[in-house]
Amino acid sequence: MAGSDQGGTKTLKLVASKKIQAALTGVTPADMPSDVTLVEYVTRRYHPPAYLTKMVLMLLTGSRLRVGGDKSAWTQAVAFRGKTWVLWDWKRYAWNLAGPEDSENDAQALVMKLLAAGEIVNKQIYKQGKALIESDNISLQNQYHRTKHLYRHFMEQTRAVLSDPPPSINRQTPDGGDTGPLPDLASVLNESTRRTNTAWANCAATVVFFFAHLEAIMDSCFAFGDRKGLTFNQYRAKRWPERFKALLPVSEKAIESLYVALDLARKSHRNPVAHSDPVFFLPVEGHGLIPVSYEHIFEPRFEVPFQFQEEEAERLFTLFEETLELFRTREETRFAYEYARSGLPIHLHRDAIAELEQHMGSMEDFQEELARRSAYQDAVDNMDV
Repeated sequence: MAGSDQGGTKTLKLVASKKIQAALTGVTPADMPSDVTLVEYVTRRYHPPAYLTKMVLMLLTGSRLRVGGDKSAWTQAVAFRGKTWVLWDWKRYAWNLAGPEDSENDAQALVMKLLAAGEIVNKQIYKQGKALIESDNISLQNQYHRTKHLYRHFMEQTRAVLSDPPPSINRQTPDGGDTGPLPDLASVLNESTRRTNTAWANCAATVVFFFAHLEAIMDSCFAFGDRKGLTFNQYRAKRWPERFKALLPVSEKAIESLYVALDLARKSHRNPVAHSDPVFFLPVEGHGLIPVSYEHIFEPRFEVPFQFQEEEAERLFTLFEETLELFRTREETRFAYEYARSGLPIHLHRDAIAELEQHMGSMEDFQEELARRSAYQDAVDNMDV
């Protein structure tokens, strides 16, 4: 495997190494069979994935593969153990294998060879790709919509739980009517505990996934912003406060107050749940185990069910929405936010960003370009191109 330059972007070029050739011993390219009944032995296998199987077959043939049929981007015939086999993909995701009747053992042997060769290619890509990663010659999976869905889902779940009134032992309805027998006190307490525990759990998940959602947006902001000489891995290795401050001017009072509230929410609500941040207890003679600071006992992790504060949940949700609105509207981040919202891969290579910047004269022009790219991506995904 070697590197090549295309349009200013260095790419990896696959080479049929001796290891790959050894793994494929006995497998050779063949002409597509005609007027032969084939049995399908592998259906929609995704390990190794179709793209890796395609790479192996291209290394075997030394050329591009022929276009497949319906919902198939490629197909290739190979000879193995004196028999002809046909492989093809399914929506570029999985792959299939067909061959002569009564050849189950030979089919499994061929699959194992393809799997072994695929593992070798995969390791070569990982090894050779490190240089591209270190130079930001990469793209990131855009997780904007996945994280947004989870964040919104658990926020709505929290609100749904809290919208139901807590259980009551009051026998009278608002109009003075009698509701019937007095409910069992233990049942009321159990239901109240269940309600607050459910609300707390959903609120905790909301916090965790909000910060995941914010990270997806911040990654896009890094790609489009002033990177200050940092690579993506160097940027990600920094602490959260440093990364936030690199994107927005915390010196501005409005942003500073929001940043302080966010950082507090991160430390008190997110980290204890997402990372199980430890609280140290010290043995003090005559007093037992005492927290290293009394301030820890006021953190949410020490709350018992009946201490869950509904107002605190809404305060957090308001803070989160204000934060997203800030990133959506600030001049420093609004184009990056819009790009994250497109769902397209986040490119880190400077040439790719420079190409996008040509369409950033106005938000309307930028959205039009993103819509064009999204439409093309949809066409690729639907195998229309």
